[in-house]
Amino acid sequence: MRNVWKALVLVLIIAVVAATLYFQTSTFKGLSIRIVDANTYLAMNGRGFKLLVANDGGMDVELSYITINRSKIFTWSPNKTVLKPGEKAAVNIFFYWIKGAKYIITVTGRSGDQYVNSSTTLNTPTFSNKLEIRITGVYAEKIDSDLTRINIAYLLESLGYSNVNIKVFTCRSYTNTSIPIYVFYDYRYMPKNTLNLIDKLVSEASKHGVNISRASWERLEELVRDRGRCILILIYPLSSTNIPLLNATLPACIIDPNHSGGIADNSRYGKSLVYDWMRDNGLILVTVGSSASQPNTWILYGDGYAGKNLDKSAYEDSCIQLTDANTIIMSGSGGCGVYMGSKISETLGLHVWNGDWGFDIDGMIRENVRFYSYANWKLKTPRGFLNLSMPCFVKVGSGGWLCLDNRFHPLPAEAIVNDLIAIIKHSPWSMDWYPYGWMYDNGYVNEPGQNITKTGRVSLTIPHEANGRIILVAAGYDKDNDTYKYITTYEEWRLK
Repeated sequence: MRNVWKALVLVLIIAVVAATLYFQTSTFKGLSIRIVDANTYLAMNGRGFKLLVANDGGMDVELSYITINRSKIFTWSPNKTVLKPGEKAAVNIFFYWIKGAKYIITVTGRSGDQYVNSSTTLNTPTFSNKLEIRITGVYAEKIDSDLTRINIAYLLESLGYSNVNIKVFTCRSYTNTSIPIYVFYDYRYMPKNTLNLIDKLVSEASKHGVNISRASWERLEELVRDRGRCILILIYPLSSTNIPLLNATLPACIIDPNHSGGIADNSRYGKSLVYDWMRDNGLILVTVGSSASQPNTWILYGDGYAGKNLDKSAYEDSCIQLTDANTIIMSGSGGCGVYMGSKISETLGLHVWNGDWGFDIDGMIRENVRFYSYANWKLKTPRGFLNLSMPCFVKVGSGGWLCLDNRFHPLPAEAIVNDLIAIIKHSPWSMDWYPYGWMYDNGYVNEPGQNITKTGRVSLTIPHEANGRIILVAAGYDKDNDTYKYITTYEEWRLK
């Protein structure tokens, strides 16, 4: 009897093993997918992969998810989701692959609670980027007695760029000159955050083809001795021994070299040494940050201490000591009011700069001060409404003062860097702009740049002018190398 039971147990074990093997084998054979083909593509609007996936098994398979280099992605689209035995699916994956890189693509399918996958490896191609643009026609027409429309046609050819931003400006004349750019950078006189912001500015600007040199205190002394034409950027806060976070200041080496405690006695015009440098030698002074609109409040000396400017007579009198104005042309103190923007701020992609003071547009016009506004504000006062400007470039002789004050709306480093580079590239100091040009003298269009050849058009409508100059700037962003390529073309226009 015992032997019979042993035989029965043995038979049962064999049967279970056989059934298990059969089940596993049939499951393996019944559930199978395979990536038959895989390729990269470069379309007008982006990059990606195209796959052909086949169901090689005997069971229906639902395509479940895809990973690239072990990370699940969600930007894929098959022409069918469920594959019957023998069927194939074309899968489009929108994915920004980098040139000359290796990608492992895995497709996972399921049937019930069972999963199966297939993988393939792709090496993406390498190629040279291409960006070309030319103006094919400028057509100016008189709409009525007050308005002129300028139509600019262009031909764009681009390969390998994420996008191409095309900006168009018009002005009476434009002088394309190269001006050296310096930013005050000295660990002895500024906190770590300011040093980091400047490092970011210098690095990012180089990607846009803008070379900014760091200038220590000693280098500033050399610059003011030479009085050459240059752009000098001061970013706040600075730092002094008695005021750890110091805004609204200028280094004594460029404003009070004789250490008198005031700044007017250093000027042949009774204003400031910086004013003389702007007027006579073409300095472009750029002040950026909290209270950047009143940089004549404090004087930072070489020994690390900051002292009050003894020649400052009012909170908002920097305009008198730094521009041609003889009366105060600034207002605010609690912010610039209601943001109105401007067309140029949209074209350049500028952020909102709400400073403690703004430049009074009507006051500048009365004082015959030339300026270019990057954003307009409406400020309500007991006397009525004021039209203010911030940021603003105020022309002084062959130079001028660019002010970006953000006291009441602090901006992150990325925004400050973006706006500084955009305005420097725009370079209003090189233009003879139309009156109130910031409201109409520019336009833009964004084009895809991966693989495109197309014609396009940008139109500007301006107050009646008979002629001028067109400046077209195309900027292609190369995501592979995190750099930009700029092409600038010029064209004259005239009403016929």
